[in-house]
Amino acid sequence: MKNETVNKYFDFSAINYNLAYKKADDVKSFIFHERKRIVLDMFDVKSGKVLDIGCGPAVYTDNLSEAGYEIYGVDSSERMIEIAKSKNFKNAKFFVGTVENIKFADNFFDGVLCVGVLEYLNSIEDGIKEIARVTKHGGIVIFTVPNGLSLLNKLDLLLRNIVKFAYRLLKVNIIKRVMCFDYESKLVYKNELDAVLERNGFKVENSRFHIFRLSFLNKIYPKAVILIAKKMNFISSPLLAINYVVKCRKT
Repeated sequence: MKNETVNKYFDFSAINYNLAYKKADDVKSFIFHERKRIVLDMFDVKSGKVLDIGCGPAVYTDNLSEAGYEIYGVDSSERMIEIAKSKNFKNAKFFVGTVENIKFADNFFDGVLCVGVLEYLNSIEDGIKEIARVTKHGGIVIFTVPNGLSLLNKLDLLLRNIVKFAYRLLKVNIIKRVMCFDYESKLVYKNELDAVLERNGFKVENSRFHIFRLSFLNKIYPKAVILIAKKMNFISSPLLAINYVVKCRKT
């Protein structure tokens, strides 16, 4: 389950997170839009009930609603769910909850989206096991995670840890100065994730590494960072791309 620090972070950032999907002029928005495009391209469920676990402010619901699915959105952030409900989608229901304890019956959903969630869990396996429980046999699930193989992700993590160490050494409150909330999400490795999926009854059908981002330069040269990200978007190397998207089927 997301810990309280992470929940507070997402409550705090809910409005900006929602706005990021309406923008196109910064690297975070570009990454969100690209991830959404890839996820929806892979999501080929014909019809039925769809769970968006970690739905945030319902940023995928517009497309899912247009496709005619019966949508159920779940997020551990109360503020995210408030924003999702305020959008008044007719064929969508939203609930506060966690991925490790999904309040639905076994084999309930025809498809599941789990976008940007696993990296915040204490146990990735517990989350995937619960998703497997509520997914019908033959159902499609799409997961996205930060790519643990990416040298850019590792460099970004190293630089952030150096900054945190320096601030603590100087006895400066890093939470107030630069980070809002002092936590780190996990980097997830493809082989480890694929193995957990297989153990829990999923067969990987498609996957993709995507987005080239130099996030450590974002504070200094934000325009250059988004320009590079757009120009280098064709790169799908496991050693460089920062995100991993995987489509699997419950067997």
